[in-house]
Amino acid sequence: MDITIQTISQIAITISLIIAIFQLQFLRKQMKSQHDWNRRITGIEFAVFVDPAVREINVKLEKHLHIWSRSPGEISLSEIQKLASQEYPEIMVDLQFVLGSFLKTTSGIKHGVADERICRDLRGGLLVHYYRFFCRFIEDLRKIRGDQSIYESLEFYAKKWDQNTVSLRKPTG
Repeated sequence: MDITIQTISQIAITISLIIAIFQLQFLRKQMKSQHDWNRRITGIEFAVFVDPAVREINVKLEKHLHIWSRSPGEISLSEIQKLASQEYPEIMVDLQFVLGSFLKTTSGIKHGVADERICRDLRGGLLVHYYRFFCRFIEDLRKIRGDQSIYESLEFYAKKWDQNTVSLRKPTG
Protein backbone atom coordinates (compact mmCIF):
# COMPACT_ATOMS: atom_id res chain seq x y z
CA MET A 1 0.00 0.00 0.00
CA ASP A 2 2.82 2.41 0.92
CA ILE A 3 4.56 1.68 -2.38
CA THR A 4 1.38 2.43 -4.31
CA ILE A 5 0.93 5.79 -2.54
CA GLN A 6 4.60 6.66 -3.13
CA THR A 7 4.34 5.68 -6.79
CA ILE A 8 1.18 7.72 -7.25
CA SER A 9 2.83 10.67 -5.47
CA GLN A 10 5.91 10.42 -7.69
CA ILE A 11 3.77 10.25 -10.82
CA ALA A 12 1.77 13.28 -9.65
CA ILE A 13 4.98 15.22 -8.92
CA THR A 14 6.43 14.24 -12.32
CA ILE A 15 3.26 15.33 -14.13
CA SER A 16 3.26 18.60 -12.17
CA LEU A 17 6.89 19.26 -13.15
CA ILE A 18 6.17 18.55 -16.81
CA ILE A 19 3.19 20.91 -16.73
CA ALA A 20 5.32 23.57 -14.99
CA ILE A 21 8.02 23.26 -17.68
CA PHE A 22 5.44 23.68 -20.45
CA GLN A 23 3.94 26.69 -18.68
CA LEU A 24 7.38 28.29 -18.31
CA GLN A 25 8.11 27.75 -22.01
CA PHE A 26 4.76 29.26 -22.95
CA LEU A 27 5.37 32.21 -20.64
CA ARG A 28 8.81 32.77 -22.17
CA LYS A 29 7.33 32.81 -25.69
CA GLN A 30 4.60 35.17 -24.55
CA MET A 31 7.12 37.55 -22.95
CA LYS A 32 9.29 37.50 -26.11
CA SER A 33 6.24 38.27 -28.23
CA GLN A 34 5.33 41.17 -25.95
CA HIS A 35 8.91 42.48 -26.11
CA ASP A 36 8.91 42.27 -29.93
CA TRP A 37 5.55 44.06 -30.06
CA ASN A 38 6.84 46.84 -27.79
CA ARG A 39 9.90 47.27 -30.05
CA ARG A 40 7.65 47.56 -33.10
CA ILE A 41 5.42 50.12 -31.40
CA THR A 42 8.48 52.14 -30.34
CA GLY A 43 9.84 51.96 -33.89
CA ILE A 44 6.56 53.31 -35.21
CA GLU A 45 6.58 56.09 -32.62
CA PHE A 46 10.16 57.04 -33.52
CA ALA A 47 9.45 56.99 -37.25
CA VAL A 48 5.91 58.31 -37.59
CA PHE A 49 5.20 60.58 -34.68
CA VAL A 50 7.84 63.11 -35.59
CA ASP A 51 7.75 66.37 -33.73
CA PRO A 52 5.93 69.01 -35.83
CA ALA A 53 8.96 71.25 -35.28
CA VAL A 54 11.05 68.77 -37.30
CA ARG A 55 8.64 69.12 -40.21
CA GLU A 56 8.90 72.92 -40.07
CA ILE A 57 12.69 72.72 -39.88
CA ASN A 58 12.78 70.36 -42.88
CA VAL A 59 10.83 72.94 -44.88
CA LYS A 60 13.25 75.72 -43.85
CA LEU A 61 16.28 73.57 -44.64
CA GLU A 62 14.90 72.72 -48.06
CA LYS A 63 14.17 76.40 -48.73
CA HIS A 64 17.72 77.48 -47.88
CA LEU A 65 19.81 74.45 -48.82
CA HIS A 66 17.79 72.81 -51.61
CA ILE A 67 18.51 69.38 -50.12
CA TRP A 68 16.54 67.40 -52.68
CA SER A 69 18.07 69.03 -55.76
CA ARG A 70 21.78 69.08 -54.83
CA SER A 71 24.42 66.39 -54.94
CA PRO A 72 25.07 64.23 -51.85
CA GLY A 73 27.85 65.47 -49.61
CA GLU A 74 27.90 68.82 -51.31
CA ILE A 75 27.43 70.93 -48.20
CA SER A 76 30.20 71.60 -45.71
CA LEU A 77 30.40 73.19 -42.30
CA SER A 78 31.87 76.39 -43.77
CA GLU A 79 28.88 76.79 -46.10
CA ILE A 80 26.48 76.27 -43.22
CA GLN A 81 28.37 78.80 -41.09
CA LYS A 82 28.24 81.27 -43.98
CA LEU A 83 24.49 80.74 -44.29
CA ALA A 84 24.15 81.17 -40.51
CA SER A 85 25.90 84.53 -40.59
CA GLN A 86 23.79 85.85 -43.47
CA GLU A 87 20.20 84.71 -43.90
CA TYR A 88 19.50 81.71 -41.65
CA PRO A 89 21.00 82.33 -38.19
CA GLU A 90 19.30 79.36 -36.52
CA ILE A 91 20.51 76.79 -39.07
CA MET A 92 22.98 75.11 -36.69
CA VAL A 93 20.31 74.58 -34.05
CA ASP A 94 17.85 73.37 -36.67
CA LEU A 95 20.38 70.92 -38.12
CA GLN A 96 21.21 69.55 -34.70
CA PHE A 97 17.50 69.15 -34.00
CA VAL A 98 16.77 67.27 -37.26
CA LEU A 99 19.89 65.12 -37.17
CA GLY A 100 19.19 64.53 -33.46
CA SER A 101 15.74 63.16 -34.31
CA PHE A 102 17.39 60.68 -36.70
CA LEU A 103 19.98 59.90 -34.03
CA LYS A 104 17.18 59.16 -31.55
CA THR A 105 15.74 56.62 -33.99
CA THR A 106 19.06 54.94 -34.78
CA SER A 107 20.16 54.86 -31.14
CA GLY A 108 16.85 53.23 -30.26
CA ILE A 109 17.52 50.56 -32.87
CA LYS A 110 21.12 50.10 -31.73
CA HIS A 111 20.04 49.47 -28.14
CA GLY A 112 17.13 47.19 -29.03
CA VAL A 113 14.40 49.64 -28.05
CA ALA A 114 13.01 50.07 -31.57
CA ASP A 115 12.51 47.60 -34.40
CA GLU A 116 14.97 48.17 -37.25
CA ARG A 117 12.77 46.90 -40.08
CA ILE A 118 9.90 49.19 -39.15
CA CYS A 119 12.17 52.23 -38.76
CA ARG A 120 13.87 51.45 -42.07
CA ASP A 121 10.57 51.01 -43.87
CA LEU A 122 9.01 54.17 -42.46
CA ARG A 123 11.94 56.57 -42.23
CA GLY A 124 14.93 54.93 -43.88
CA GLY A 125 14.81 56.75 -47.20
CA LEU A 126 14.74 60.16 -45.58
CA LEU A 127 17.47 59.23 -43.12
CA VAL A 128 19.74 57.93 -45.90
CA HIS A 129 19.12 61.04 -48.01
CA TYR A 130 19.89 63.41 -45.13
CA TYR A 131 23.02 61.48 -44.22
CA ARG A 132 24.25 61.54 -47.82
CA PHE A 133 23.60 65.27 -48.02
CA PHE A 134 25.15 66.18 -44.66
CA CYS A 135 28.01 63.63 -44.55
CA ARG A 136 30.67 66.28 -45.24
CA PHE A 137 29.13 68.54 -42.61
CA ILE A 138 29.22 65.66 -40.10
CA GLU A 139 32.85 64.88 -40.95
CA ASP A 140 33.80 68.56 -40.53
CA LEU A 141 32.00 68.62 -37.18
CA ARG A 142 33.86 65.50 -36.03
CA LYS A 143 37.23 67.00 -37.00
CA ILE A 144 36.56 70.26 -35.18
CA ARG A 145 35.32 68.56 -32.02
CA GLY A 146 37.85 65.72 -32.21
CA ASP A 147 35.12 63.16 -31.62
CA GLN A 148 34.52 60.47 -34.23
CA SER A 149 31.46 59.17 -32.39
CA ILE A 150 29.31 62.19 -33.34
CA TYR A 151 26.26 60.85 -35.24
CA GLU A 152 27.90 57.40 -35.26
CA SER A 153 24.71 55.32 -35.16
CA LEU A 154 23.07 57.59 -37.75
CA GLU A 155 26.02 56.98 -40.08
CA PHE A 156 26.02 53.22 -39.42
CA TYR A 157 22.33 52.73 -40.25
CA ALA A 158 22.37 55.19 -43.16
CA LYS A 159 25.21 53.24 -44.79
CA LYS A 160 23.61 49.90 -43.98
CA TRP A 161 20.21 50.91 -45.34
CA ASP A 162 21.77 52.58 -48.36
CA GLN A 163 23.27 49.20 -49.35
CA ASN A 164 19.93 47.48 -48.78
CA THR A 165 17.72 49.79 -50.80
CA VAL A 166 15.60 46.84 -51.92
CA SER A 167 13.33 45.83 -49.07
CA LEU A 168 14.29 42.58 -47.40
CA ARG A 169 10.65 41.77 -46.75
CA LYS A 170 8.35 40.61 -49.50
CA PRO A 171 5.27 42.79 -49.91
CA THR A 172 2.09 41.36 -48.46
CA GLY A 173 -1.05 40.93 -50.47
